Amino acid sequence: MEFLKTLVYQYLMLRGMEDPVGNDILVPEDPPRPEEMEDSFERFATSRNIKRTGPRLKPSYQIKGVPIEPPGINVIHGVMDAGKVNAFAKAQGTSLTGFLLSVLIQAIHDEKKAGDRREERIAIAVPVSLRRHFPSTTLRNFFYVANIDVSMDGYVTFDDLIKDVSAQLADKTDKENLQAGINRFVSLQTNPLTRAVPVMLKYPVMRFGFNQLGERLKTMTLSNLGNIKLPEAMKPYVDRMEVVLYPTRKSPINCGIGTLNDRLTITFSRSIMAQEIIRTFFMLLKEKTGQDITVYSNDWGDGI
Repeated sequence: MEFLKTLVYQYLMLRGMEDPVGNDILVPEDPPRPEEMEDSFERFATSRNIKRTGPRLKPSYQIKGVPIEPPGINVIHGVMDAGKVNAFAKAQGTSLTGFLLSVLIQAIHDEKKAGDRREERIAIAVPVSLRRHFPSTTLRNFFYVANIDVSMDGYVTFDDLIKDVSAQLADKTDKENLQAGINRFVSLQTNPLTRAVPVMLKYPVMRFGFNQLGERLKTMTLSNLGNIKLPEAMKPYVDRMEVVLYPTRKSPINCGIGTLNDRLTITFSRSIMAQEIIRTFFMLLKEKTGQDITVYSNDWGDGI
């Protein structure tokens, strides 16, 4: 994000923008500060000896479909008034992320029900920035992934779904659970056995673990980068921001969200022909909020 903001700043300066942007942008002429390169996981870890607790997570419902031909990624964006959608979510007793998660889970369930009536967990992986609870200015990765999972049996109302999702979000992103996640990560990273494995062997093992274990625990990923702050001098030149989250083999549809200049942009990327979940999501979103949605696509494969 910081790199992109710097890139846009440099472009606008070349195009003649003269207003200063203060200290809100990292400019190439400034030397990097040590804090930008710190390992914040290491800094905030409180323990390196972690025993696994809690129930073992079960595999979740997996979206399947015929790959797009010719191979490529179809990207579909939906743009809305951020302030109005935020206000609606709060009126439902949840956050913007909680509301959009609930709509997404409902859309997946509705489309799944049409072709496969087996009850399975629908699990959405939600990357969570750790910077709110653990102040850091590092430019390295510093996030935790919370799996929000719901067993949809056909009798769950949307209001109950919102309550369940909101409760899970609150629980899995409170400081105590985030601290435990930091400790687990550092414990694995500093484990003598892990450190002793040569990189040429470690990478294939990590890739196998990612594909066979981590990917099987989620149906898709929803990443909300939140409200992106730009200096006042840059705002007139930027309309909105698109967050494109790449799909994977076991998660062929993913969702990225970003808000800029009060424009909420919800972006789905997919590597399969099936687009019913995306269409149902936007239909449900419009139906529940009553707000207009401007939808457009890169037109790779069939559009929505």
